Amino acid sequence: LPVRSRRHPDRPLALGVVALHFRAACAADAELERALAEAGHLACIAIEAERAVGGLREREARFRALFDHATDALFVHDAADGAGGDANRQACESLGRTRDELIGKLPSDFDPDASPDKLAHLIGRLNGGEALMFDAQHRRADGTMFPVEIRIRNFHSGGRSLNLAVVRDTTERRKIAERHGGTLIAKSAPGKGAAFIVTLPCHM
Repeated sequence: LPVRSRRHPDRPLALGVVALHFRAACAADAELERALAEAGHLACIAIEAERAVGGLREREARFRALFDHATDALFVHDAADGAGGDANRQACESLGRTRDELIGKLPSDFDPDASPDKLAHLIGRLNGGEALMFDAQHRRADGTMFPVEIRIRNFHSGGRSLNLAVVRDTTERRKIAERHGGTLIAKSAPGKGAAFIVTLPCHM
């Protein structure tokens, strides 16, 4: 008995074959046909479930590879309280911490200016649909500080509300501005988008 996919009844795909072998000749009857049909149905469910799980694993592995090979630090936070849910390789390297050390941590664990009031304000704006960009300072595991530009946006996955933060080390960019006696500021405003403001002195 062929096992056919039930996902596309108009163009059934053969997934395999169910066969019964008897030691002696046996005439088929209605009960045997029903048993074969039920076995074929169960085999179809099992095969398609295995393929679906395999497809999910493959997509997850592909996403993980892209996530970890991003050149910016990526942090995924719970939208309710800001607790860390995931971090890519660059995020771990920039802070000198492992992924397990960052999961469950609040931004205040590596951003000294992320007070509870400021975090609650940012979460409220993100949950309201805003995409934010601002400058901050991050603290490595060894206590050293470095400047960063942070972009955050809310998204939903698996029924959960999450915030994705894209964090870029701006140390070199700031050195260039400061070398010329200038400043560099990143900021965003509701309904107005984001802006980079570079200020350089004018030498007459």
